[in-house]
Amino acid sequence: HFHVEEYKADWFAGGLIAHGDDQCHAHAGGVACLVHRHAPGHVQRVTTPLSVDADVNDVRAAGSPPLTHWAVVALKSIREVPPSSEPLPADAAVRSSGRLQALTQMRLAVMPLPVRNPGYPGTYGVPSNQTSAFFREGRFLVDTPLAWSYLHTHGHYVDEMALYVNASARSLGLGEAGLSPALRGYTGTCWSTPTGACRTALRGLAKQQASAGARRVCHFKRTSALSERVPGTEEIDGVFYRKSTGCIPFEIARGLPFVAVVFASPDSRAASSTPAGGIAPLHTFFRLFAAVPGVLAPTCNRGGCYLWH
Repeated sequence: HFHVEEYKADWFAGGLIAHGDDQCHAHAGGVACLVHRHAPGHVQRVTTPLSVDADVNDVRAAGSPPLTHWAVVALKSIREVPPSSEPLPADAAVRSSGRLQALTQMRLAVMPLPVRNPGYPGTYGVPSNQTSAFFREGRFLVDTPLAWSYLHTHGHYVDEMALYVNASARSLGLGEAGLSPALRGYTGTCWSTPTGACRTALRGLAKQQASAGARRVCHFKRTSALSERVPGTEEIDGVFYRKSTGCIPFEIARGLPFVAVVFASPDSRAASSTPAGGIAPLHTFFRLFAAVPGVLAPTCNRGGCYLWH
């Protein structure tokens, strides 16, 4: 887990980040997936100086001797110089030349309103022993195609999260399904069984989106295929959740409405009883990268991203 951040940006703004759920299963690339590679001809814009924060999960047996560890961070960079009539340095990359496209991160940090029980940076708290859900909606403020994306969440407590475009909470029937922008907890057969009325209503989102002309462009669903067990560790049940797919390609457009929906629930009895005070801290992030002319990084603050509202 490491963050290479713009020095004056939020700690969790995410200049360059790797989490455990950026790592793939061994058969799909393993730790090689931690290396973020943009498409040819694209770079990610950051401003200097940069700061580095890093930690590791020690997965050795309990009682092992202290572990000496270190982090090596290698960055391939090129200096951006704005268009000018002056002669250009040999190492300069000019966006207008067409040789490179600089990507800006649009970070959708999806949180319920109001944010309750925040833990470490960017998190909100949910009850660890029950199902809870919420939605947030907004509109994009720029016109640009999505170039790259990745999702980040805490799989032990997030069952599903999705981003729909050309959609509203009303058109998807989220109010009728019992959701709101505030976090709501549910108990009993309504949520705990596959045939419960609320669960059935939510599983009808596919039908709703088709009739409403909406499109699900980003989706995380907790499954056993994403989990990797490492016995003897302090991770809950020894389970680590690995990389899920990102978003499908779509056109971000000024005024395009979107809805993000989050369903939280513990993945096991151990997860439900693990957090102190019965509150689990969550991140539910959609990180979207696109070429946005004239927009300099960082574009986000603690409330979300300037390129949507």
